[in-house]
Amino acid sequence: MVVPHFGWRGLFAIGVLPALFAAWARRGLPEPDIWVNRKIMKETVAKKLANNEELSDTEKEFWNKASKFPLAHLFANKRKSITTFALTVMTSVQNFGYYGIMIWLPTILMQKHNLSLNKTTTWMVVTVIGMVIGIYLFGQFADRVGRRPAYITFYICSAAAVWIYSILNDPIFLLIGGAILGFFCNGMMAGYGALLSEHYTTNARSTAQNFIFNSGRAVGGFAPVIIGMLAAKYTLNGALVILAFMYVAAAVNVFFLVPETKDVTLD
Repeated sequence: MVVPHFGWRGLFAIGVLPALFAAWARRGLPEPDIWVNRKIMKETVAKKLANNEELSDTEKEFWNKASKFPLAHLFANKRKSITTFALTVMTSVQNFGYYGIMIWLPTILMQKHNLSLNKTTTWMVVTVIGMVIGIYLFGQFADRVGRRPAYITFYICSAAAVWIYSILNDPIFLLIGGAILGFFCNGMMAGYGALLSEHYTTNARSTAQNFIFNSGRAVGGFAPVIIGMLAAKYTLNGALVILAFMYVAAAVNVFFLVPETKDVTLD
């Protein structure tokens, strides 16, 4: 709608609007109480140390954690290192699936179903609508049943959705399948904020979010190339079937390696 009248520069200009909205929303968001309390505690302990005052056992324990390099919290012990690895696997599969599906979906529709690029827009829009609905409902689902059951359910359903979509031919079924694909494969995006936060202390929570999710993004960034190579050797649909197996592997990863954090008390 925009490019024919205003070109790609006009399209990028419109992309500024969400950024402006985010900046406006940020002004009304207070810092979490747990972070504010930690900041006050840190300032109090630092002042005591500067004045050579005795610290309580609680203050000593707090200072030992607070003074540690944030990234070290992600590998503090064997259990935490395993959790960090498992969460990175989750974010890698998430990003791999997202970039792999969203980049190659128009090509699948054009090559297999002889649709023009303009006509693939409808399928892409429906897929994104499915994603939005999935994101909205996933958060509620994870709060009700727990993080592990929610992710395992969505991973298994994503594997089934990708496999079924690869064998569809009817345009109407493709449209419905695209919405289901977006719902399960991309709806899981809603849970990572809570999932990654709940596994780490306030001292390293932001570091954990950035390190783990963007490590997964780095892996996922290779998805278009890898799927393209697999498609060249086999078929594009065959590459999607391999992606389905990745979702199953991710579900197994969650089942065995990721602890449940629903209703945990944050530190």
